[in-house]
Amino acid sequence: MEHTPVPTPKTYHLCENPEIIGTDFYIMEYCDGVIYWDPVASEAPIERRKGIFDQLNFGISALHAQDYKKLGLEDFGKEGNYIERQISRWSKQYFDSETEVLDSMHQLIDWLPARTPEQKYTSIVHGDYRLDNVVMTHDDKNMAMLDWELSTIGDPLADFGYHCLLWHIGNIDDEASKNLGIHTEKEYLDLYLSRTKMELESEWDFYIIFSLLKLLVFAKVSWVE
Repeated sequence: MEHTPVPTPKTYHLCENPEIIGTDFYIMEYCDGVIYWDPVASEAPIERRKGIFDQLNFGISALHAQDYKKLGLEDFGKEGNYIERQISRWSKQYFDSETEVLDSMHQLIDWLPARTPEQKYTSIVHGDYRLDNVVMTHDDKNMAMLDWELSTIGDPLADFGYHCLLWHIGNIDDEASKNLGIHTEKEYLDLYLSRTKMELESEWDFYIIFSLLKLLVFAKVSWVE
């Protein structure tokens, strides 16, 4: 990503010799800045929060706009059927960690496959893009994206849907967004679509529901562990 607009730390070296520290590791650039741990950047003054979210939006938009084939990343993941493969993956992880039968989870897992929209776009996806996975510069004008462990080739709209869960989990409607000093979900989505030149019809609710499955499985597996 070094020669793209995607804001990432520069990687200096990859070591695949496990004798050094017991596993593979890499050395990357130190990024001086701030990590906002609250999903709505409550640590920052309210008048700066829209700028923070604009940078956050720019980062994921820039990532999804990259041609992964031109970057030599054809083998970074499987092309096509991303949602189907993800549903299978997260469903298996859920059932493997199930400690009690929750009918609502079983209904959700059964509901999703038959309603999966056609994948219209394919790009590099981050997999866990959120505010506390980026370092913002102290003036909030630049950032660096971190924690790429779940990145692969997939459906960018699914990746963006997961990123937008904060409006749903936090029950942040338009009025609450205004009071918090951040974009409404629609404003944020429209900004992303404008930057990426993608089109979205009626699939948005599906992407949010699918993303909730992913988040719920994350939480369940973490709790069991």
